[in-house]
Amino acid sequence: MKSLKGKKLLILGGASLHKKLVETAHEMGVTTIVTDNIVNAPAKLISDYSYDVNVTNIDELEKICYKEKVDGIVSGYLDFCQRYYEELCRRVHLPCYGTYEQFQILTNKDLFKKKCLECGVDIIPSYEEEMFLNEQTNIQYPIYVKPSYSRGSRGQYICHNYQEAVEAINKAKEISEDNHAIIERYMQGDIIQVSYIIVNRKAYLLRTADQYNGKLKDGMDHICIAASSPSIYTDFYLKKVHPKVLKLIEKLEIINAPFFMQGFIDGDKVRFFDPGLRFPGTEYARLLKMATGIDTPKALVEFALTGEMSSILKQINPQSVYLNGKTIMNLFPVLRPGKISKITSEKKILAINGIKYITFRRSIGDVMHFTGDVNQRIAEVNILCNSKKEMQKAIEDFESQFKVLDEDNHNMVFANFEISDWKVN
Repeated sequence: MKSLKGKKLLILGGASLHKKLVETAHEMGVTTIVTDNIVNAPAKLISDYSYDVNVTNIDELEKICYKEKVDGIVSGYLDFCQRYYEELCRRVHLPCYGTYEQFQILTNKDLFKKKCLECGVDIIPSYEEEMFLNEQTNIQYPIYVKPSYSRGSRGQYICHNYQEAVEAINKAKEISEDNHAIIERYMQGDIIQVSYIIVNRKAYLLRTADQYNGKLKDGMDHICIAASSPSIYTDFYLKKVHPKVLKLIEKLEIINAPFFMQGFIDGDKVRFFDPGLRFPGTEYARLLKMATGIDTPKALVEFALTGEMSSILKQINPQSVYLNGKTIMNLFPVLRPGKISKITSEKKILAINGIKYITFRRSIGDVMHFTGDVNQRIAEVNILCNSKKEMQKAIEDFESQFKVLDEDNHNMVFANFEISDWKVN
């Protein structure tokens, strides 16, 4: 790859997740410009330049692109930015890793399910809304209701009878941007996450992870509180499911892009329910680079500025998904309602052996409400260890030392990941 020093990169969205794009660009000698309507958004604070412009304001962003003579645009981790990323790239004739149609399919759960059925990819059995117009329709409860088009696990409900279903459908439709609800069989059991990078139409599996949700008794049963990589189902996935997903990727005509999905393990199937033409909204990329040398943020920056990302192929091999024998854990501690008055210091947490990075999503003075979604999270804790025993010790040390206190000095952290639930090979 030729030097990109001196090029200008516009990053859409200033969330902490995009700090690694700024950092990577700086390592490559690239000037960064971050735009976000939040004045002190984390990625803006470390960028060379920034604008207080919402990513939805395409007209204003187009002017910025021409004014700053921007050479590339990127937004690789946030669903919200995707459609605006595609439209802006199209307007200013800069590389975009997805098409309008691809982003529509991979941000709309209804369209995604239809595409999966075309390609033989298993999905969760579903019901049509019309079936609930008649109270006598034979529906097997419980069912799961969620918006067709939304983000952050908002508006998702488990329903045990007709009355609950009707109320949930109406709420989900209000939240969904297309005013439509998805109604599915309620699934329980193990969840697997998979992430790919597609380079010149060929897909490479970079990550498998076992997702652990919170407990039903805590109201956190559809919120991920931990994810462990590689998944215990990696061999099964590669043999039974991976070929079907490759067909889906081919059918979508993806050329160069990140891609992820998650689904329930159901016998010899994985029933997928959540896709994205992006990498997952975590800091996993940082630990992947430490474990394997694979630098996905660099690939995104390279593509934005050149339209190619082939240099990453030098870092990938068939064993990359196994992390060279290492283990990665992402923990997402959640808080009960209250006002935050004290948080264990980042320095103390990073002193725990194995903890490599922590991102705080809340700070002292914030008031927490019970929302039952990802807004309950206080942070993301990223752990990389050489053995399962080391990982267990790191998790135990973190959970014993990490405290978030309210104004009455009570610990607000609850629904912790239980080490006894961790499935290992």
